[in-house]
Amino acid sequence: MNVCGIDLHKPFLVASILGGRDRPEKRRFPNNLEGLLRLRRRLKEKPCREVAVESTGAQWMPLYTMLEEEFRVVSARSKGGIHHPRPHRTTLKL
Repeated sequence: MNVCGIDLHKPFLVASILGGRDRPEKRRFPNNLEGLLRLRRRLKEKPCREVAVESTGAQWMPLYTMLEEEFRVVSARSKGGIHHPRPHRTTLKL
């Protein structure tokens, strides 16, 4: 099984996919809708089940929304600690 670590910046994000004995695969994606769709497609191809996102601001929210239904997403804050995002009440599915 592969896992992915994502370093999120305002204009772009860097995804490192790890798994098996292969070398990590690093790819850079634009931080916009087209880039997030390409990233999600790539994670499905590999196949990744878990994604860790490093971000200090609120930039992780669109990425989390894009990936939450198909992957286990964990936000690893650079200031220490791991945050398991929870959807807002307005986004809960009934």
